[in-house]
Amino acid sequence: MPKPKKKRTKTYKPRQIMLPPMVLGCLPEMTDKERADLDLAGLLPLDCIKRGEGTMRNCQDVLLALKSGFVTAERFDDEWRIKLLMQIAYCGITVAANYIEAKKPIQPWMTDPAEDALKLLCDMEAHFGRVELCLNHQKTIHHRERICRFDMMALNIADPSSRTLKNAVRMEDEPISGLFGMSGITYLHNSALTGYLYPDEERGRLLWLDGKTGANIPVERPIMILKEDRNEKPYDWKQKEAA
Repeated sequence: MPKPKKKRTKTYKPRQIMLPPMVLGCLPEMTDKERADLDLAGLLPLDCIKRGEGTMRNCQDVLLALKSGFVTAERFDDEWRIKLLMQIAYCGITVAANYIEAKKPIQPWMTDPAEDALKLLCDMEAHFGRVELCLNHQKTIHHRERICRFDMMALNIADPSSRTLKNAVRMEDEPISGLFGMSGITYLHNSALTGYLYPDEERGRLLWLDGKTGANIPVERPIMILKEDRNEKPYDWKQKEAA
C-alpha cells in the first residue's frame, strides 16, 4: 500500500522577479504625467501626514519612497550625504507612524527631513529614464527589509527649550545631558549632519558639532539624534550583503 502523500505545510512565497535591463529597454520612455505621478507618490502621503490626516498606509508609502532615495543615492557623487538625509528622514516618519497609531499630533521635526528628502529624490529621478528608474525600484523592493533599518532604542528627541530628551521607545523625559558627546546623525538647517550635541554653558544654549566641517551649530528647536552603533551602522546593509 503506497504511503499517503505528505501534506504541504510551508507557506508559498513567490520569488521576486527581476527584469533585466535588456527587457526594460524595450519599454517606451516615461511621459510627463508618469513622472509627475512618480513624484507625487511620496509627496502626497507626506502632505496628509503633515496635515494631521495621515494613515499608516501614508507612512508606508513615504518610507518606501525614502528607501528608493537611499538606493538612488548610489548614482550620485554626494552619495554619503544623500543617504544620511534619507536615513534621518526615515527615522522621523517611523516616529510619525507611532504617533498616528497612538492618535497623537504630528510635530514638524518628524516630517521636515522627509520633505527635503523627497524633493531631493524628485530632482535625482529627473535625471533618469525608465530603465534606470525601474532598476532602482527593483533593487529597492528586493532589499526593502534591510534599507534604512535602525534600532528605535538608538533614536532620541532632544528639546533645547526644556533641556530634556525623549527616547523614541520609552518617550519619557530624561536629562538631555545623557546625549552630550555621543556620536550620531541629526537634521539641522535643511541638512543631515554627523557629529554630537554639547552645551555652550557661557550662553546657556545647545550646540551641534558638525563632524565633517567642525562647525558649531546652535540647536534652537527639537531635533532627532540617531546614535551611532559602532558595531552595526544603520546604513551599512549593502556592505554586509556583499561580504
